[in-house]
Amino acid sequence: LRQAAPEIPSLSGRVLLAEDIEVNQRLISMHIHATGAELDIATDGEQAVEMALSADYDLVLMDIQMPVMDGKEALSTLNALGFSKPVIALTANVISSEVEQYIQQGFTSCLSKPIDLIAFYKALSDHLSHCPASQIKTPAEPEPIMDPLILKLKAQFQSEIGHYLSLIEHAEAIEDWQSLFEVIHIIKGTAGSFGFMPITVLAGSI
Repeated sequence: LRQAAPEIPSLSGRVLLAEDIEVNQRLISMHIHATGAELDIATDGEQAVEMALSADYDLVLMDIQMPVMDGKEALSTLNALGFSKPVIALTANVISSEVEQYIQQGFTSCLSKPIDLIAFYKALSDHLSHCPASQIKTPAEPEPIMDPLILKLKAQFQSEIGHYLSLIEHAEAIEDWQSLFEVIHIIKGTAGSFGFMPITVLAGSI
């Protein structure tokens, strides 16, 4: 699947990413760093709350499915403590009813996984400061998946597929449907980011 390379905005500001999957952390970090913005990473919702309250962030990108404390509970905790900066939901569940729920719960907006770079960069542009237009960067290569780091992350994801399949088989064998959902959710949100759209579609149907 080919996607035209979007214009990368030149931005300044500080972003907190709450995401527990390493390959997603590295992929999203690459896209944020390309803009010039600063980035910190929390690996679960509880850590995201602690970090958001202890530093001056311009934007929080909050994964919904995380260990310890999920994204919805993390946002609820932040709201209760008076946190007022924008918090955008990151999720593979982007059907309209789910998105409406996220907005009602207080998320500023919602971004899908797999990452749609046009929507992703627009969201960053909406909440971070812009640098001079002369500094805006446009990738020379029209196919982002060919970037060397993307290829490395893609290979890492491929190497982890066997592990995910083992988790699926185990969860099915013991009828642990919540764990099965969580693994499928990870695959759905990650596979498409590296061009494996048939896997994302299959995971979505499951």
